[in-house]
Amino acid sequence: MRTEKEITKPELESENIDKKMLTFASDELAFAVDAAFVSEIIVSFKLTYFPQVPSYVKGVINLRGKIVPVLDVRQLNGREAAEEQDGTCIIVLDVHDVYLGLLVDKVNNIASAGPEQFAPLPFSKQQEFFSGLLKIGDTVSTVFDCEVLAAT
Repeated sequence: MRTEKEITKPELESENIDKKMLTFASDELAFAVDAAFVSEIIVSFKLTYFPQVPSYVKGVINLRGKIVPVLDVRQLNGREAAEEQDGTCIIVLDVHDVYLGLLVDKVNNIASAGPEQFAPLPFSKQQEFFSGLLKIGDTVSTVFDCEVLAAT
């Protein structure tokens, strides 16, 4: 006789399971993060400047009593900072109880991605914030390594 556990929990190998990925854009470049780390998306915010930090740290926000550093994805990629525009938002990540925000131009969607849609980075030098590439349709997104971001 089958138990409820046997019926509701299929035997799947982890490499065959689709991952949910949040895709977004910054400076007309496509990016993605593992949706399991996404806590929320904030469209209305007030950044507080924080001195003596790397240029890609845009500031901090107070998120219901938590001080959350916000990284500017444009500057993180060596691009110029841009003025906030329609669609600019902060993706708040919760990486093992370490919170950080990514300032992005636009959130696209959440997509399921199978292992065949992921590829390694073609260059590994100076790519410490990224874990690979993701192909969804005609778009190739660079995948942020959330655990490395949280450790910065």
